[in-house]
Amino acid sequence: MPERDLPLKDYDHLPVGSLASRIRTLGSEDLKTLLEYERSHANRVQVVSAMEHRLSGLADGAQPSGGDPAATGADAPPAAAGG
Repeated sequence: MPERDLPLKDYDHLPVGSLASRIRTLGSEDLKTLLEYERSHANRVQVVSAMEHRLSGLADGAQPSGGDPAATGADAPPAAAGG
């Protein structure tokens, strides 16, 4: 899958630190797509772990947070308390 088809714009250029808040805006299917892409490309342990943890939370009833997954810097939604 090409990067342009991913649910987060410019995914390959996003800093790891911003991914945690951005993946919170995604639903399960989009997150699964991103996780598959990550595993087949950079396969960064920290990123894969964060995505797997978020998928588990979604499976347990968590909902995607508000905000724009394309937001950058000060525009990014704050991380929710409690993980």
